[in-house]
Amino acid sequence: MYLYQPSWNGLLAELQTSVCAAKEEGLRQQQEKERQLKEATARWDDERRQMSRHTDTKSKVKFYGHSAKDTTTVECAMKMKGLMPAELRQELEDTISSLKSQVNFLQKRASVLQEDLDACHSRR
Repeated sequence: MYLYQPSWNGLLAELQTSVCAAKEEGLRQQQEKERQLKEATARWDDERRQMSRHTDTKSKVKFYGHSAKDTTTVECAMKMKGLMPAELRQELEDTISSLKSQVNFLQKRASVLQEDLDACHSRR
């Protein structure tokens, strides 16, 4: 009985062909992944630049918007000073000063009370 055994040369050639095909497929897949990575990196860079431009634009709008608003507020205050009787203006300024001092006093009192509370908690 004769069993067919392929020749070693034929088997080696077949294996070399398979290895070569696998290497080519691996190289093709690697190149595809590198291309996808480049595309993803480019998209990410574009989005980052757009976000940066958007943030810059928002900051400028906010800055200029506040500047214009602050200027308008100051202009209105100056106009009101001219329209308001001096006695009333002085009375309002005194009230503002009094309220500021009350706020300062209350902030200091709150700080002292907080220290007392912290001391009580630390003793437990």
